[in-house]
Amino acid sequence: MSPLSRDRLVHELFQEQVRRTPAAIAVVAADAALTYGQLNVRANRFARHLAERGVGQEKRVAVLLPPSADLVAVLLGVLKAGGAYVPVDPNYPRERVALLLREARPHCVVTATDLAGPLEADPVCVDTWPETGYDTSDPTCLSHPDQAAYVIYTSGSTGRPKGVVVTHRSLGAYLLSARDTYEGVSGESLLHSSIAFDLTVTALYTPLISGGRVRVDALRDTGHRVALMKVTPFFVVM
Repeated sequence: MSPLSRDRLVHELFQEQVRRTPAAIAVVAADAALTYGQLNVRANRFARHLAERGVGQEKRVAVLLPPSADLVAVLLGVLKAGGAYVPVDPNYPRERVALLLREARPHCVVTATDLAGPLEADPVCVDTWPETGYDTSDPTCLSHPDQAAYVIYTSGSTGRPKGVVVTHRSLGAYLLSARDTYEGVSGESLLHSSIAFDLTVTALYTPLISGGRVRVDALRDTGHRVALMKVTPFFVVM
């Protein structure tokens, strides 16, 4: 495969899989099991709602959600809206959450009502978003391969946490390589680690561009265990 053919965006790769297997199960969570078609509709609805809130190219969106089907749909929705998500683990101490939000300076914070209390900013709560009234077709792609897909923060064990920017080009090339290299990616993947741990992109996205399914309910019991495949895309430290 030529380098140019790997300049792909993960949500576009996901949409291609949706067209191939719309009725196959994509995500299994404690709260729901969604087919590829259902997950795509929910992600598109979130993307258009975020666009109404001003999310566009490389606008940062902090995502503070527990493991759920909505967590996966929101991450895809941020990418579909052109934004760059900043994953924040709701199990972090309140002080670390506040520090990461100050450092990231997100355009908005997506969370749930029961987690929104301590937040200083006015959050966008997924459990109060309207279920109807939005175009559920795939939005026009707004992102360029060299733009940020997500920003993830280091532990800060050697000082203050540092934001690591992962571009669409790096993420897409890595996931295509993982799809071509790893056996069993079209089966079932267990998401063992916090979404704020960068290694989870393998277990999360590789199945979704390969026709497999992702189980996120395991996260409720396993906490911060290491993801199944210990590989990470190239990144740039801010």
